[in-house]
Amino acid sequence: LLQGDARAALEIWEWYRGEALRAGKVGSVPGLSEASSAPAPQLVAERLPLLTDSTVLSYALLPRGLAIWIYDDRGIFSHWAESNPAAISQIVDRFRGQCGDPRSDIDGLRRNSRWLYDVLIAPIESHLSADRTLIVELDDAISGLPFEALLDPQDRYIGDRYTIVSSLGLYYQSGRRQTPLRADAHALIVVVSKAASGEYAGEPLPDAVAEGEMVAGDFKDADLITESGATTDAVLAKLSSAAV
Repeated sequence: LLQGDARAALEIWEWYRGEALRAGKVGSVPGLSEASSAPAPQLVAERLPLLTDSTVLSYALLPRGLAIWIYDDRGIFSHWAESNPAAISQIVDRFRGQCGDPRSDIDGLRRNSRWLYDVLIAPIESHLSADRTLIVELDDAISGLPFEALLDPQDRYIGDRYTIVSSLGLYYQSGRRQTPLRADAHALIVVVSKAASGEYAGEPLPDAVAEGEMVAGDFKDADLITESGATTDAVLAKLSSAAV
């Protein structure tokens, strides 16, 4: 997978051990134990046939470079690039800040967007298909990246070309029961149009409550909590009984 680079392979092994420990899955995932915290191959093997309309992109920023795994029902592929992980993390942080600031210099934002596209997407683009959803798993060092805002060489946003969803990773998903989304399921919809304070405070989203009402209308049994009513206690009180 890594062109015979044993040191890089060892780094990936250690990265997966850390992921398992952070996820609290050591000892609870088949094939994973305290003595040997390697990823359980059967978890991926069992999932592959189910990925008929989606592709998983898993990124690991390691001490000597960037590793990317791409897998779906067509197989498992990988890409390794020797690079400076600190530089990648720095550009991600800068780009994330630019996307969240309406005063950002658009030229600088676009340069960072293109640079990140060349690093994260271009090397593995031949494995992607527009008719498949991209399930993106980002390493901690690049978490929060506005993936949809990456620009390709034709100045197209990747979010305009693909449906993209974020994932916490295979270890987090392995214990979750997959159930279909049903209109008769008990749903909890929480809508706040503006954060009161802190790093997420910003301009209000004027249509947020109306959109929440539309979503609630799609379920026969829904609890809708909005604005000042969306306290921690109010959400937790309803959360345990919600299927959606």
